[in-house]
Amino acid sequence: MEKISSKKPQVFCLVSLIIILLLEIFVFNGNTFYLLGKNGEVSELPLKDNYSFTQNLNGTLTSIENTATTLQFDNINQPVNTIFIDLTCSGEISTLKTSIDFIDSTSSKYRTTNASMAIINGNEKSMRTTCQFSGDVKSLRLRFEIPEDATITINSIKINERIPFYFSIMRVSLLFGIAALAYLFINSDMMKKPYESSKRFTKFITIGLTIILIMLSLLTTVSNKNFMSNGTNQMTKELVDAFEAGQVSLIEKPSE
Repeated sequence: MEKISSKKPQVFCLVSLIIILLLEIFVFNGNTFYLLGKNGEVSELPLKDNYSFTQNLNGTLTSIENTATTLQFDNINQPVNTIFIDLTCSGEISTLKTSIDFIDSTSSKYRTTNASMAIINGNEKSMRTTCQFSGDVKSLRLRFEIPEDATITINSIKINERIPFYFSIMRVSLLFGIAALAYLFINSDMMKKPYESSKRFTKFITIGLTIILIMLSLLTTVSNKNFMSNGTNQMTKELVDAFEAGQVSLIEKPSE
């Protein structure tokens, strides 16, 4: 019986790791397998300037400031299962909301409420999305919600390209750590003792968890550019100006 009980932690760790890896592969990266069994050729949509975009010498498109920014693609005439919009935003934009309108085999006019994207500046994964259109898509229209005095540059737009597999060591480690802590709390004899007799152990666990959470927060902040926007909004700017002037009220009073 002692041998069986001594193997319980190893068995639990192995089973937990297998389950977490399966979740990472088939749940968190489920979109990687989205194209299995689907029709549609990988194609790059032609970029052309219009009233809201100007074409650069290298073929990319840059939006014109303070205009409604829309791109339309006609005569696609094939299934569209994924869309990849490779773009860069000016520093004032951290997240770009993009609406996807389409005409498929079930409609003769644009459907405007079915698909959208929230593109994070510098995050390639957010530039890809899956689509649930019916049959062949005749036309696509992309509407970008760009703030005033900001611009975006579109490098390319591709359809039916496979979504890459993104394996996250941080996510796997976090889930495994949570499972290990749960097992420790439930099965450890030390955790079943009164607080008075396990003060040192409790203090050690508390400090260890705090350090781990701080490190995870720092890693997330450093690795995610969305937390590091170079721009500021108007409210933040007015507050900073007030603090620099040595006062805790706004320099310019809002109109009533």
